[in-house]
Amino acid sequence: VELFSQLMIGVRWPDNTPADVDLWVRAPGDTPVGYSNTRGSAASLVWDDVGSLFDPDPPWRYEAVMIRSAQRDGEYIVNLHCYKCPEPVTATVSVWKTLPSGVKELWRGTIVLSGSGEELTAIRFSVRDGEIIPGSFNDRFLPLRTGGS
Repeated sequence: VELFSQLMIGVRWPDNTPADVDLWVRAPGDTPVGYSNTRGSAASLVWDDVGSLFDPDPPWRYEAVMIRSAQRDGEYIVNLHCYKCPEPVTATVSVWKTLPSGVKELWRGTIVLSGSGEELTAIRFSVRDGEIIPGSFNDRFLPLRTGGS
């Protein structure tokens, strides 16, 4: 995978499922980015998947946000929102960073969304001088879809 940004955040859920899981990401000092606000000053939603009920091709389910620059000091927040989920869905969230030697996965976690309307924080982490601060990872909930600040 060749990334055209410093950070990429992706979510994947089971192929061919009718669920529509939305990825929401907020970079420091930016507005949350997701399906209804696809571009912020630092991040962009580059793939919005609506589930197999509305889009059967391709069969895989995936959303991605690119963060153009991870030079902003502060906290990054990654949430999942179950827009339409007729049943519980398990999703995998990953955070990748572009390095001179290639792409490195920094974090991967699994989130279980119980049904439509649920929003959960998958990961929060802080950056200082372009580097993630060790020990800053947590999943304390902060709503993004509804305008969390």
